[in-house]
Amino acid sequence: GNGDDTITVSVSDNLPDGWEVTPMESTVTIANGDLRTQLFTIFSPEDFSDEVRVDITVTSENGESEIYEVNFQLAQITLRIEQSEIVELSDQYQEQVGDIVVRVHNDGFLSTEDSVIVYFRDQKLGGDWRQQSIQVDAQSYTDAVFTWEALEGGNQRFEYYVEVAGSDAAQLDGDLPEGDFPMEFFISDEGVEQSNVLLPILVIGLLIFIIYAASQAVGNRGKAKL
Repeated sequence: GNGDDTITVSVSDNLPDGWEVTPMESTVTIANGDLRTQLFTIFSPEDFSDEVRVDITVTSENGESEIYEVNFQLAQITLRIEQSEIVELSDQYQEQVGDIVVRVHNDGFLSTEDSVIVYFRDQKLGGDWRQQSIQVDAQSYTDAVFTWEALEGGNQRFEYYVEVAGSDAAQLDGDLPEGDFPMEFFISDEGVEQSNVLLPILVIGLLIFIIYAASQAVGNRGKAKL
């Protein structure tokens, strides 16, 4: 309307056992064109694991009301690695130093500290694991980048696994990523371009040699007739 409006905000009483919301109902007066915030404190049981829906009803002084659904989920860390992304994001040129990029996703609703440790190594060569510590925000991803020395062409095989250190380890949901995968390395475009440049030069040189040899043969036959 054109004046103040008194709004009643109430929480449904269909909460699961162990849940508590305070206050259950609140009344606020809002001036025309103004904005107010109403805070509610929600207590959940320690064994909370599933998603819980809370209905909040907003009623104006003229009796009109609307119901809003609010969903609560446990904030946890859920990590995953897609092997296809490693292949897509990494350098794949043989006999050149390049970066291998391991993208770590956090599908959970809780960000990590600098506690996610990514281990990576060439399965064929074995030896020590290379490692890198990263932070992964909730509903986001972070790249762990490993610079690799020149590798031979053809298929190479790599392996990886992830650990989480500190207090974040207690907030994990699901298994940590681990696995192994092949990746093929190719001749670089630079090498192909150099070969393409050398080929016309060789062809031109060969043509010059053939023309020169032919002219010499014609000259020799002319001298022989004399």
